[in-house]
Parts: sequence; C-alpha cells; structure tokens
Amino acid sequence: MTGRSFFDGVPFVPGEIAGREQALARRLLESGRLDYGEGAPRPSVLPASLVGQARAGTGLDDPDLRSALADEADPNRCAVFIALVEAALDNPESVPTPDLAAL
Repeated sequence: MTGRSFFDGVPFVPGEIAGREQALARRLLESGRLDYGEGAPRPSVLPASLVGQARAGTGLDDPDLRSALADEADPNRCAVFIALVEAALDNPESVPTPDLAAL
C-alpha cells in the first residue's frame, strides 16, 4: 500500500490478503533481517532468481512485473513485492541483508 491508497480513507483489504500480509510480516520479523534504517537504499538490481520466483508467484510477465515495481499506483504492486520478499526469505543466501531491507 502506498500513500495514494489512503486518499479516500483506509482501503478494504480482503481477509485472505490481510492474512498473507500478516504472515509475511511475521516471517520478516522472525528472520532478524528486517532493517528500519532511515534512507535505506533501494536495490538497483534484483537477482534473476527472485524475479523469476516473483513472476511465477504472481503470474505476471516481465513488462507487467516491471510496471508494478515502477508505479506506486499499479494494482499489482503489493502482490509483486510480497512475492519478492517471500522469495528472498525462502532463499536468504541469494539476497544480501541491505537489499532485503530495501525491498
């Protein structure tokens, strides 16, 4: 969700998605790799393995995946970020901690 999501009040999040977000947040916290540092850099290059897993997890093709990453208002943005973080947590050796925190 982005700041734009709240212009008309708090958006409705279906129970299934809210549960998935809560489970993901719990995994992030339990992994010990979550960094709340100010001004954390965004990763400039995502490992191909993560992108492939995000593509598989969301069913999006490369152009749609890139669009979701580039546009905060893209309806697929949350699904793409959730898929990327889940892939990173499933394969912690593939993503340095600063890059995981930047996601």
